Amino acid sequence: MIQGAILCVLVLSIAVLAGWWLGGVPWLTSVLPEAVTMKPVTACTVALSALGLLLERHRATAVTLFSLSALIMVSAQFDWIPGFLRLEGDQAPYSRAPDVPSIGTSVGFTLLAVAAVVGSPSTAMAATAIGACCLAGYALRLPELFFYVPEVSTAMAVHTGGLLAVLGIAMSRSATLAHRIRVTQA
Repeated sequence: MIQGAILCVLVLSIAVLAGWWLGGVPWLTSVLPEAVTMKPVTACTVALSALGLLLERHRATAVTLFSLSALIMVSAQFDWIPGFLRLEGDQAPYSRAPDVPSIGTSVGFTLLAVAAVVGSPSTAMAATAIGACCLAGYALRLPELFFYVPEVSTAMAVHTGGLLAVLGIAMSRSATLAHRIRVTQA
C-alpha cells in the first residue's frame, strides 16, 4: 500500500512538471483555477523524494536523491534555481516570487532528507505535520497555516501539503528506516 501511495506521488509530481513544461496548464499546476500553484522546483523535489523512497533498499542512491532534493529546496529560497525549473509570470495568489516555493515547503523537504540520512521516523513525521498544517490552513482559510507571509514566504500549494504529508508518513513507515533503527538500538 505504501509503495502504491509513493507511486501516486511520483505520477502527480511528474504531471505538475508536465503542466509547467506545456506552458502552465492550470489543472495540472494547481488544484483549482486561481489557486496557489505547485512550483516546478517543488514538483522536481517531490519526484526526487518519491524516487528516494521507492529506491530505499539502495541506501546510497536514496540518500543522494533526498540530499539533492533538500539542496534544491534550500537553494530556491536564495533564488538559485536551475534554468529548466524557472518560471516566468506565475501570478497566482499568495506568491512572493514566480518560482520560489514556500519556506514551509523547503523546511518540510529538508526534514525528509534529514530523516533519510539519520534514519529518524520522528523527523519524517515532522515533515508530515508541516504538510498537515498546510491542509488545515486551507480548510480553515488561515493563510499563515499554509505558510504565506507577505514579502517573506510564498504560500504552500494545497497539493504540495498533501504530497508532503504522504511522503512523511511513507518514510516513517519505511521498512529500511525501521530496520536501521532496530540495528542501531541493538
